[in-house]
Amino acid sequence: MQSCELCQDLWRKYGIATKIHVQLDNKLRFAALQDDHGLVQSLTMETEGAEQIRTDLREAIRKHEKSHSLAATQKQRATDSPK
Repeated sequence: MQSCELCQDLWRKYGIATKIHVQLDNKLRFAALQDDHGLVQSLTMETEGAEQIRTDLREAIRKHEKSHSLAATQKQRATDSPK
């Protein structure tokens, strides 16, 4: 299969989103250990937002990869059909 720019872009964005989510989660855990309730509250919202972005990107990847699968199936059927 040829390289798909959209696949590459989605996976790149997912990697960045994952990195940000993990960093925020680590900051949240540290703030919780320090009993910094104000920071915990704001980081909780940020972490949840980052998690949602990550989830949305993973779903976009799944849907996009499915489109590749459908296109390959249709192409295979076209080459297998009798002429």
